[in-house]
Amino acid sequence: GGVVKCTVQNVGCYNFSGKEKLTTLRLHKEGGRSSGWEVRSAVESIGGTDTVKDKINQDRGFASLPSEGEDVGLFGVFDGHGPNGQDASKMLAEEFVPKLQKSLENHFAGRGSKNVLDVVSKEFVSADAGMTSRDEYQMSGATGTITCLMGDSVLCAWVGDSRAVVGSANQTGGIVATHLSNDHKPNRPDEKIRIEKAGGEVRQAGFMDSYSGPMRVFKPGEQFPGLAISRSFGDESGKKVGVTVLPELSVLKLTSEVRCIIICSDGVWDEMSADEVVRMVMTFSAEMDAKGAAQTLCNEARRRWINARRDGFGNIDDITAVVVMLKEREEGWIR
Repeated sequence: GGVVKCTVQNVGCYNFSGKEKLTTLRLHKEGGRSSGWEVRSAVESIGGTDTVKDKINQDRGFASLPSEGEDVGLFGVFDGHGPNGQDASKMLAEEFVPKLQKSLENHFAGRGSKNVLDVVSKEFVSADAGMTSRDEYQMSGATGTITCLMGDSVLCAWVGDSRAVVGSANQTGGIVATHLSNDHKPNRPDEKIRIEKAGGEVRQAGFMDSYSGPMRVFKPGEQFPGLAISRSFGDESGKKVGVTVLPELSVLKLTSEVRCIIICSDGVWDEMSADEVVRMVMTFSAEMDAKGAAQTLCNEARRRWINARRDGFGNIDDITAVVVMLKEREEGWIR
């Protein structure tokens, strides 16, 4: 009972301007881990609605536990957009994730590059190249936010605005929500500068002095591509005006206070704060009920979308949540 205080904080991010910081990064202790983690994960998704046309759920969440003899677990969300967005997110989840997981396994085992940013960005670029070479991804694509659980750390790599947070319980009974990602929006100051240097224009959609909605990326003087994100997979038309697939990375050391990792599409974050999301999920942490947490989270986000549109107008976005419950154990991974 009682009100539990929730503190929201951020971790530092790394991109190519800070590349040297990750040159010798290892997400496991030298000589092996002193402890492991019991892990329970669940993926829940509710398709959105469109008042004009039939709506296909373009989100794809995933949870990929370590393969035999390995220690790398990947969890995340792809949020597709455009006419072929559902194909983009499906392909990324089914083809890109296994390749990334294998590359990270090699990295952490000392079998590949010592620079984890190089390892991750190479796989992001490779997946994107396979998409942008195809006509169906000229005006379609997907965001991607992936967390990698390895040893005593969690790494997050992302493009777009699907968001990842970590929930912790501190010694005084407070709850802490830590952001692992920082949305790639066109009006984020550093992203806006980068896009404009690449020849793109950041503004709202509209014409004849009538503009509305979120800031988007356009070809100067044109009405396309109109992306409301500044980094993504696919979207070949956007790549010509500053949109990129190069990810940002963050790294957080796991402690015994950590209880969960939560990755959601913007269908959740548009209606709920990190504080609210972590509070809700933490009520399921004692039993490590990842499925119950993910279902409750999606249902609450959906309820809020509906309540905000009581007049029956307006679309409801796809809603996806991936919940990873953690408990420190001496014996390591338990499935």
